[in-house]
This record gives sequence, C-alpha cells and structure tokens, in this order.
Amino acid sequence: MLLFIKLFYLKKMQVDHNTMKTFIDVNWQVDIPDDWQAEQDPDCVSIFHDDSFGILQVSAEQFEEDITLDTLQDIAEEHVDAGAELEELQLGSFGGFTLNYSIDNEYWREWYLMYDRLFIFITYNCQLEDESNEDDIVDTILSTLKINSH
Repeated sequence: MLLFIKLFYLKKMQVDHNTMKTFIDVNWQVDIPDDWQAEQDPDCVSIFHDDSFGILQVSAEQFEEDITLDTLQDIAEEHVDAGAELEELQLGSFGGFTLNYSIDNEYWREWYLMYDRLFIFITYNCQLEDESNEDDIVDTILSTLKINSH
C-alpha cells in the first residue's frame, strides 16, 4: 500500500509551470507549486508539500562585505574536508555551488549561493531511499530563485 501511495504521489508531482505561486522573502523570492506551502520561521523558510518525501529550507544572511567563492567554501568546509564534490552553478543572479551527501540513512542536498553581500543557504533532505524522487521539482523551484528588489 505504501509503495502505491508513493508511486501515485510521484506521478502527481509533475510540475505544471502554469500553477505556480510566488513566495516573497525580504531578500529573495521563489515560485512554488500551488499545492506546496512555505512557512517562515525566524531562522529559515520551509517549503514542502503535505505528501512530499522531504523538505526544502532556505535561509539568508547579509554579510558586511561582498561574498566570494572562497567565502562559500569556508562556510562549507566541513563537507569539503569530508570529500564532498562541489558543483559550481548559477541560479539567476546567484552564483555558488551545490553538493550532496548521505548520512544516517538521510539524503541531503545543499546549495551555497551569493549575490554581492547576500548569502543564501538552501538544504533539501529526505530519507535515503527517496533521494531522487523530488529532484525535478526541487530543481524547478530553485530555477525561479530571484533577488527581491524591495
């Protein structure tokens, strides 16, 4: 029965770009599917679907000086030292890198992004057995990431 529910959810989770809504934070904004939710806490924004396998979380911090790739690598030092491979990427105006790893039967994807002095840290995690089930929808959501022009 559980397998049937997961397969039904996977089929249902195909992204329809016409049914997206915009979540606006102080520094950034992103489009999410209409049936997903975004909840703002003091430390981050959690983006999820009630039936999803995992959760996407976004936090932002303004630095006093411009951020560089070296700054981002210093922030991710624990993962770099553990052998994580960094993949550079550009998401809209944001540059940075992504990495993924598994620990304690959980799968993690992390994004370290910068724009001038703005640092965006994004995580997605789920059970290891579900590691690629929501990659497409998470990638679609993040492809809409933009600077909030106030």
